Amino acid sequence: HTIVLVRRSEGTSGVDTFKGFGLDTGKTLTAPAPAAPTRKMEFIGDSITCGSQNEYVSAVPTATADLPCEWGGCVSNTDTSFGMQLARMYGAEGRNICRGGIGMFKNCSGCTPDYTMPQVYPYMYFETAPSGSSLTWNFASWQADVVVIALGTNDNPNASIKTQFQNAYTGFLTMLRSYYPNAYILCTEPVPSWLGTTVGTYINEVVTAFNDAKVFYVPLRNPAISPDFPLPASDYANDNTHPIVSAHTKIALGLKNWIDNHIMDGLVADHGW
Repeated sequence: HTIVLVRRSEGTSGVDTFKGFGLDTGKTLTAPAPAAPTRKMEFIGDSITCGSQNEYVSAVPTATADLPCEWGGCVSNTDTSFGMQLARMYGAEGRNICRGGIGMFKNCSGCTPDYTMPQVYPYMYFETAPSGSSLTWNFASWQADVVVIALGTNDNPNASIKTQFQNAYTGFLTMLRSYYPNAYILCTEPVPSWLGTTVGTYINEVVTAFNDAKVFYVPLRNPAISPDFPLPASDYANDNTHPIVSAHTKIALGLKNWIDNHIMDGLVADHGW
């Protein structure tokens, strides 16, 4: 038997604990196979990165029904999110750092708690109010080769908060670079087309000013990167915001196309890909 343990839900669903297996007398577990991947990819984002509502089917229970459970938890599967799909395409170990409603400078309207990604990222848990006693993650124990940032949808920044959004984004890049000195960091354009081009423009300006040879802006909705974009309404969970699983595949393929054409040589040279 091959056993795979997968966490489908967001952290707000509680902490999962695996306590092992009870084996019959005389039975043993074999060594894990294959060995853990050496390639490592981290995906930082909001509910889209978490795979929220991605297993939504419009005809179940009816074509016009609301989600069949609160926040779509019962039709969400982070293991089929674009990040996890992309990691498997490269035979890499993938890790999602995400929370529904979270932003770079501000969270979605009405979302609680108010702490944004830069404020909670270093900690082991996305607490309501991180403090000096909060557990922090040991970044030296797991060094990402590629980090994908997929934030900005909940900020939905306009001219009135452009400076604050860009300052927060720049500060977060500075933080990430201190944790991951050799990683390639990809700052992606948010997926939902209703955002227009403003958010992507602001992120591109941040990346240009940051002036780091391994930090890139990825205009994900550019058809030259992925002919599947912009995503049609049928690719969303009845809200034009959360992609379904097949659309997550399109996002993963778009990112793979960009990586293969822009940084693969560097990944081979720097990280042995």
